[in-house]
Amino acid sequence: MPELGRHSFIYTVGNLLTRSVGFVMLPLYTRFLTPQQFGVVELTELTVSVVTLLVGVGAVGGAMNRIYHEYKRGPERDAVVSTSMWSALCLSFIIFLAGSLSAPLVARQLIHDGSLAGFVALSFVAVVASTQIEVALVYVRLQERSRFFVAFSVVYTLAQMLGNVFFIVYGGLGMWGLLYSKLLVGVSAAVLLSVLNIRSVGWAWSRSAFDRLWHFGRPLVATSVAFFIIHFADRWFIAAYATTTDVGLYAVGYKFGFLITFLVGEPFGRIWNAKVFAYASRPNWKEEFARVFTFFFAALAGAWVCLAGLSRPIIAFAAGPSFQGAAIVIPYVALGYVLRETGDFWRQLLYIDKRTTLVRNIAIASAIVNLALDWTLIPRFGSFGAGIATLATWGAYSVMCYVASQKYYRVPYQLSPMISLGVLLAALTGLAFDMGHLAEVVPNVATLAICVAVLAFLLILVWRALRPASSTDLDGANPARSSVGFVP
Repeated sequence: MPELGRHSFIYTVGNLLTRSVGFVMLPLYTRFLTPQQFGVVELTELTVSVVTLLVGVGAVGGAMNRIYHEYKRGPERDAVVSTSMWSALCLSFIIFLAGSLSAPLVARQLIHDGSLAGFVALSFVAVVASTQIEVALVYVRLQERSRFFVAFSVVYTLAQMLGNVFFIVYGGLGMWGLLYSKLLVGVSAAVLLSVLNIRSVGWAWSRSAFDRLWHFGRPLVATSVAFFIIHFADRWFIAAYATTTDVGLYAVGYKFGFLITFLVGEPFGRIWNAKVFAYASRPNWKEEFARVFTFFFAALAGAWVCLAGLSRPIIAFAAGPSFQGAAIVIPYVALGYVLRETGDFWRQLLYIDKRTTLVRNIAIASAIVNLALDWTLIPRFGSFGAGIATLATWGAYSVMCYVASQKYYRVPYQLSPMISLGVLLAALTGLAFDMGHLAEVVPNVATLAICVAVLAFLLILVWRALRPASSTDLDGANPARSSVGFVP
């Protein structure tokens, strides 16, 4: 637990540094870019992401993270890493070719401006660099080199920030400046990391490693597509029933709600996902999982309280008056990502025995729920309906992941206090209706009292998790036995 906390803290500091740079730059972007240009950038990135997911690049890193732990010897693990790098490189070139050829069609049909075909084509070029960076950083996390990961991320972010300032402010290139900076910094970083990894693991191709990566990662392609639909389909619904400006406003609010993942879920996941399979080989690992989850959930809930209470002041400070409409969705999106992160925690249990097909089915069912809610709510309520759809979808996803994981591994979670806290958070989200944050719904003193009460409840929850488990708790139920040597 201390080691897990140390690495999570380092990753959190790194995320704070990198994201703070992004938020410091947001006033500059909103000054030199219009909401319409934000909408164009958003729609272009969404289109590029769809093609990337369909080709399967996103599954390479996840498969590498799991298959790496099947080998104990260094050379075999090195072969998994190098094979993953080659696989990602080949797939990214397929994306580049497909995107370049389809760029004129995408510009006309999705962005409604054929003159932006070059912008779309260059966006696909950036995929080659970004996929290599992603796979390389998975290997860094597997080595538990959290300090290197954070140092690289901070330098990468600062370099991109300087590039943005140069191209946007001094070059006057607008949204093209964002793209040029992304290409320049991304290609340089990809070359650097690839050289470092090749020196460490070589460049061998292993057919055995590729077969294992393929069988584990194949269902994850559909999983990634389903998650993409949940994340971004609402933008297309808003674009269809409203304007590009509304897409830009919603995208800004969504980014702030997504801070739950950036500040809590992502730092925790970077170390937990790399160590979870090693944890599962220990005696009494289910009790350890339950304790870790209690701390994790408490951190998520605490982050939500802060975001929900400060959503409109944050938007006012970071984005300016023209983006105030973005504040309404932040509490709902943020609570949705609290539920998404808890679902992801339970989902990792299903990867122990490689139940990627089950994970795929859960993701597809969640995507169907999301599309139905978007279709029902967005035409009537606009971006507010999109926020409610996000919250309800991730709630369904979290429940399905919990039920499925408990079917195979009966982990003794302390659910009663967490359910009570969840109900309280849902009630507080309801108080934010119409205003987008708590401070404008109830008096400031009452808001402060509610926040203090919630945080006190979190401390009690953590204290209960620190108590030794009873013998009854340690017995649990007889789960299905693992087929790869993990302790059931």
